[in-house]
Amino acid sequence: GDLYIQLQPAWMSDYIQGTTHGSAYNYDTHIPMIFFGNHIPAGKDYSQRYISDIAATISAILKIQEPNGCIGKPVEGALKK
Repeated sequence: GDLYIQLQPAWMSDYIQGTTHGSAYNYDTHIPMIFFGNHIPAGKDYSQRYISDIAATISAILKIQEPNGCIGKPVEGALKK
């Protein structure tokens, strides 16, 4: 079987080089999601989003089919009205 160790909040494993992908705690999982470019309207949206929404949104912007297994929903505010 697998063993998973969850460190206490604000603690990280000691890495000699590189970085991590964060932790499972709320303070480390909230990041800005920014879409910028031609045909993307200016605006702000403070609603909760998921990382899976990125692929869905980019697919909608490019007007292409979403990747297989995509479970995200496009961020409507990033789409031209």
